[in-house]
Amino acid sequence: MTDSTYWWKLAGRTFGVVVLLFLIAPIIVIIPLSLNTSSILAYPLEGFSLK
Repeated sequence: MTDSTYWWKLAGRTFGVVVLLFLIAPIIVIIPLSLNTSSILAYPLEGFSLK
């Protein structure tokens, strides 16, 4: 494997990880908000509820 091929593979993997984090971040933010006891979605969370 040449040096330029290595850097292109590294850039592709890095770009893939950044895209996945961009897509997963909103899910990670919304799940705790759905378990919040408050009727308004806001941080910091007041308590946890399954209602």
